[in-house]
Amino acid sequence: GRLYPALWPMLKNVPQYNPMKMVVQIEGSSKKLDLKKALLELPEYIAIKADGSVRNVMNVESLAANVDFAGDFKNMNFVKPIMLSDTAMYKQLDIPSMTLGGHVAYAPNNADASMALRMDNGDFVMQGVWDGRAKVYSAEIELDSFPLQAIMPMSGLKDITVKAQAKGSGYDIYDLNTKLDASIILDRLTYDNKLYSDVRAIAQLENGYMSLDVGSKNSNCAMDMTLSCMLNKDYYEFGVDGV
Repeated sequence: GRLYPALWPMLKNVPQYNPMKMVVQIEGSSKKLDLKKALLELPEYIAIKADGSVRNVMNVESLAANVDFAGDFKNMNFVKPIMLSDTAMYKQLDIPSMTLGGHVAYAPNNADASMALRMDNGDFVMQGVWDGRAKVYSAEIELDSFPLQAIMPMSGLKDITVKAQAKGSGYDIYDLNTKLDASIILDRLTYDNKLYSDVRAIAQLENGYMSLDVGSKNSNCAMDMTLSCMLNKDYYEFGVDGV
């Protein structure tokens, strides 16, 4: 607190009666560092560990890493005063117990990552791959019976099951070689005691032609619409068909 007074408002909220444990074991050289073990633990509250390797630490252009990580968060509500300056928000946000696991691999122009967040009643899984040389990418996020009410108890939101994914190649939407396939499929969501299901949004881009299909079969939110567009640097053509 005396050395870094700006940190004291945050540090004072960390439980003091359980000593924090930190262990780091590293072997190797700047060419390759092996992270044998990295552990940060506050007993009865949080435990985070990681292991893996890092290559070419001193050369940013050829830096590469391969790391696995895991976390066990038993009680994280002590961080709420750090995250929220408005005490009125405390009741609107909760941090339930959860576990976290994942993997990150990085090399120049190449990345691959995955993560899974698990609670007692639901999962949050995400993964992604990127190839910079080929300009190819893919990503996927899936929530399976994820209990939103456990995090936002006053929001009116409850369990959600939804899947979002995207894959494509190229970044310039005006380039005829750019492709994209993306979708969001909402299987079920409870909000304000009303169930919403079978909601979709599907987007595609190929050969300069983009389409968006949006649909819902819910009685209080029924719709079926298709938007099409021909992209060109000089002009645009739109078409809409819906109910």
